[in-house]
Amino acid sequence: HRCALICTGSDDPFVTTKQLDACRNAFVAHGWGWDVRSYGGARHGFTNPAQDFNLNEAFGFDVKAAEDSWWVTRELLGKALGRACGEL
Repeated sequence: HRCALICTGSDDPFVTTKQLDACRNAFVAHGWGWDVRSYGGARHGFTNPAQDFNLNEAFGFDVKAAEDSWWVTRELLGKALGRACGEL
């Protein structure tokens, strides 16, 4: 079973709702499981603490979104690798 995770910030001007909908539709069409996490108030690059020094307002670090997105990523990888490696 293939699955995909997209973590995005609701205030990211580089990722549109139309693009996210296209991704969802493509995953469904190809039989993939999918999860899109949209973090309220998070901007582009929200996982990178160095974004606090970026003068472009489109970018910004968000500690809560970064921590949650890393947690769900680890969960997804754990499930995928557990299946692939016989439940480590």
